[in-house]
Amino acid sequence: MPTLTFVTDAFVPLAERVSASLDLPMPLLRTQVLPHAISIEERTAAYEAMAEYQDRIEQAIFAPVAADTALDTAIASAPANTPLERIELDGDEEAVADLYRSRGWLDGLPIVPPTEARVERMLGPLAPQRQRILGKVPPKGRPLTLESLAVCATLAGCAPATFPVVVAAARAMLRPEFNLLGVNTTTNAAAPLLIASGPIANAVGIQGGNDVFGAFHRANITIGRAMRLMMIAVGDCRPGDGDMATQGQGMKAGICITENTSPWEHLHVELGCRADESTVTAISVTAQFNLLDFASRNADDLLGMIARTISTPGMQNAQLGYGPVIVFGIEHARILAQAGLTKADVKRRLFEEARLPLSAFSPETVDDVLKVRRPQWAFAESNPSGMVPMADAPGDFTLLVAGGEGQHSVLLPTFLAPRPVLVKVGKDGLGEE
Repeated sequence: MPTLTFVTDAFVPLAERVSASLDLPMPLLRTQVLPHAISIEERTAAYEAMAEYQDRIEQAIFAPVAADTALDTAIASAPANTPLERIELDGDEEAVADLYRSRGWLDGLPIVPPTEARVERMLGPLAPQRQRILGKVPPKGRPLTLESLAVCATLAGCAPATFPVVVAAARAMLRPEFNLLGVNTTTNAAAPLLIASGPIANAVGIQGGNDVFGAFHRANITIGRAMRLMMIAVGDCRPGDGDMATQGQGMKAGICITENTSPWEHLHVELGCRADESTVTAISVTAQFNLLDFASRNADDLLGMIARTISTPGMQNAQLGYGPVIVFGIEHARILAQAGLTKADVKRRLFEEARLPLSAFSPETVDDVLKVRRPQWAFAESNPSGMVPMADAPGDFTLLVAGGEGQHSVLLPTFLAPRPVLVKVGKDGLGEE
């Protein structure tokens, strides 16, 4: 289908990466560069600017594709997967880090150099399958092999025992419904939240208690960091050059958690797995907000506080839909459970009570965002009450129990993915859908 893609000048490098991921040269993926940022211009000015490109639009639709840039030729010329480059380097570990950093393969933290022996230990029984491709990592679209993933896990400081969790996490994030291209390249502060469930979490030391989102627990932060390095080194996604996050957030360094002892079923059971199955679930979240309530002693007061706090027009899900993640501290979860509330009850209450009137949003947000992204709530005929919920349906809330003692819970707005994406940790070490 003939197309013309409009790209603002700030996003041209990203467009080139996406073009490459589609096995298309940029001349074939026809583009028109606009000055950034046309989205904040007055509408009349924006329409005038777009009108200047009418000739390019007609050309993109009607002009024939040159034979030397035919789609079949472009795809046929795409490079085949090859084994990873081996580098021999005289120098210390700092020299290794300097080389990797100069090639754009690292985040800002120190690394464990991925020697042949270390990568072999990371692969373990999966070593004979080192060239197995798990998927392509956007925005560049390079293939991710078990070997390249093991290199990322080694760089991140993962213990070899955690590699099956790393593999399952990668498979979850590469599933189309997770939309890693959007997560990797958005201006939002989006980051993957990984939740390991079942026996594997305890076996490899993933923590769900005190400071669960902090930087102390090795498995939590290194598994998450392996995913970030995968996005950087394989996906070719760096700040301002693929990763377009306006401010970002601390969770972009990477995090993998597990749930604490809970009065409710754990997430993987809620999603249809047995309690004794090991899984990794990926959810795209934005920056966290602490929900503090030292005083409430009953479920109505506590849920009322949470509903009022998360009802804000700037909250991600208020404008884009789906539903947020709420990570209950164990004391807050205990209050709700002792009142006889199930997860489904809590979700329904939050859906009904966490709402804003349309008047809380600017007229432009209503017209340009809500009527496009959440039309079921933006028009009087479909929403006579004029109240906008913070999720599209009760089931779109994701509820976890994690952290230590203390009257705190956490709000994590979500981005793009309408549902958590779960992958089982296979007995052979490979993640299973």
